[in-house]
Amino acid sequence: MTANDAGQTFTRKGRKKPEFYSARYLQLNHYYSKSGQDLEEKLKRGPASPASRERYNERVLSAVANIEIDTVEDRAMVEFLDRRGIDL
Repeated sequence: MTANDAGQTFTRKGRKKPEFYSARYLQLNHYYSKSGQDLEEKLKRGPASPASRERYNERVLSAVANIEIDTVEDRAMVEFLDRRGIDL
């Protein structure tokens, strides 16, 4: 069993369901893929384990879709720099 940040428990298989993903109490800025190009490169490299490429691609794309279902743009650092007159 595993739990999300809201304390809901799921089986290992249950972690693939959209209900598992939560940012109710904790927000992690984990970039599963930094960009579309990064995602393409990840898929081209293929699995590190002997799993089939098709299954690997499905798993990666499913994870990206679940992660991106509820995204929030965090502009806190940009605003912090703006308040200090720092231009990038």
